[in-house]
Amino acid sequence: MTEWNSELELGYPKIDNHHRIFLKTINKFLQKLNQGVDLKVDLETLLYFLTDYVETHFIEEEQILKKINYFNYSKHKQAHQRLKENLGKLKRKYWELVQDSSDLFLIKLFITNLKEDLINKLVAHMKEEDSDIIIKVEEAL
Repeated sequence: MTEWNSELELGYPKIDNHHRIFLKTINKFLQKLNQGVDLKVDLETLLYFLTDYVETHFIEEEQILKKINYFNYSKHKQAHQRLKENLGKLKRKYWELVQDSSDLFLIKLFITNLKEDLINKLVAHMKEEDSDIIIKVEEAL
């Protein structure tokens, strides 16, 4: 689990707040999933959160990047698109394979895939690619 810290700050309060809420919410869900109670309810709630977060956050972040004429805007937007596609694939897998299953192994395998294929990639994106825009945001403010 990644905790919010000052190294993750971009210096743009709205985006920093999105990242802070994302990490806090993800950490809370991962703790609940590790407890193993109401796995499918928690998974569905987490998938809805991730869908809303990705749509809202990426749109707002891309608007800011356009506003400050971020030199790597296209590459950053493509990274967002890949993350959205990963989320879409995971949601389809959930609805097709996991939702109606009572197979605990399958559910836990899905949780592992969710962490590896999406959550870890979103955190890495925040730490690496989003951190590249700190200087550009500071210059624009």
